Amino acid sequence: MNTHEPALIQSRENPLVKQLKRLAQESGAYRKQGRVWVEGEHLCSAARLRGWQPEVVVYAESVWCAQAPHPSLSPKGRGRSVALISDAALPSRERLPVFLPLPLGEGRGEGPPLGMQNKYHKQNRHPAPAHQAQAAIKTVVIADALWREFTALESPEGVGCILILPEAPGLKPNAPTVVLDRVQDAGNVGSILRSASAFGFTQIAAIKGTALLWSPKVLRAGMGAHFALRLVEGLDEAALDALKPPLLATSSHQGDWLHRAELPWPCGWLLGHEGQGVSPTLQARAARHIRIAQPGGEESLNVAAAAAICLHASGAGQDRTR
Repeated sequence: MNTHEPALIQSRENPLVKQLKRLAQESGAYRKQGRVWVEGEHLCSAARLRGWQPEVVVYAESVWCAQAPHPSLSPKGRGRSVALISDAALPSRERLPVFLPLPLGEGRGEGPPLGMQNKYHKQNRHPAPAHQAQAAIKTVVIADALWREFTALESPEGVGCILILPEAPGLKPNAPTVVLDRVQDAGNVGSILRSASAFGFTQIAAIKGTALLWSPKVLRAGMGAHFALRLVEGLDEAALDALKPPLLATSSHQGDWLHRAELPWPCGWLLGHEGQGVSPTLQARAARHIRIAQPGGEESLNVAAAAAICLHASGAGQDRTR
């Protein structure tokens, strides 16, 4: 029987604290470490729902003591010795509730049926630290003062997890795909990922020059959509030769009006740079060009807004069961 308590980290020189700072604050740190830092209850639960097992679950000391008190970490036990992080620092799992088991699809990014998701949410609506700890390989607790040094949230929730990223996937030829052509704003990229997931697209193909898909800002803006999608980044335009569905290019001045168009399914949408739009060479690859009616007279739409409109039109227009 495992009786180890979670380790309490109080030093900013601790290797895990340094790792968290890099993952939370550096856009490309995930590429070097093969891991991402996911902060907040919503993102942690979204990852679990899609079958991702945390490598480490991390709590602020006040959160752990308030919701899952253990003698060695509670205020009454402050005088007792508490070990620093070690490979043996695992939670006492006999006392922790377990997540509802979920049937998974082929690999990460293909989650359980909607009915099973609803059942999961009812039973885990307000997951306590113990819920997340049960799912992790390792659980640690960090002093509140250290947490404030790396958190990216204005109102930190005091919970997060480190996830190991799978090896970079290749493109699935037949998947409904959103192609990002040098979309640089992290908020736009995250918003597009949310729309893609919501409207039935399963794959993102990011051309070189696009904001890094797993960067902290994109991850926060995606609100959990990352874990439902196949994310392929750093692509040359030639890589799109692997896609079989027809490509549709957004345009502000040419093509069919979206509200009148019969859209194919599956398909791939080409969404371009905030200022320059889709590159001419990618425009040439498009089977069709689509424009959005703007009766108010604006010259163009923000790329994330245009994406939501176009992807909804594709998703809502299909007679298929999610």
